[in-house]
Amino acid sequence: NDHFSQVRDKVKKLKEKEEHKMIVTRDTYESKMKNLEGQVQNLKELAGRQMNVKMEMKRLKEEDRIRNLERQKRIAELRKAQLIEKDADRSERIEKIRAEEELIMRTKQEVAR
Repeated sequence: NDHFSQVRDKVKKLKEKEEHKMIVTRDTYESKMKNLEGQVQNLKELAGRQMNVKMEMKRLKEEDRIRNLERQKRIAELRKAQLIEKDADRSERIEKIRAEEELIMRTKQEVAR
């Protein structure tokens, strides 16, 4: 009887020891899983931030390109206006020269009479 109770106590202690090991092992794995999930979440957030940075860089480059094109367009418009002015000046000078030539021709004709 005494021997049986000792065996029963030993079995009970071994069972408790194994249960304790299982609990510790389970807790350890749960802790590792939570840690890994946290790392995965951090990596996802980092990747998201990197995407945001990439998108922001892309947007800024696009804005720079647009500003540059607008600047080139303004320069082209100013050059066009300058050419139009030069053409107008040229036309005016040509008209003056023609008028002077006409006056000279008329004067010659009048002198010839």
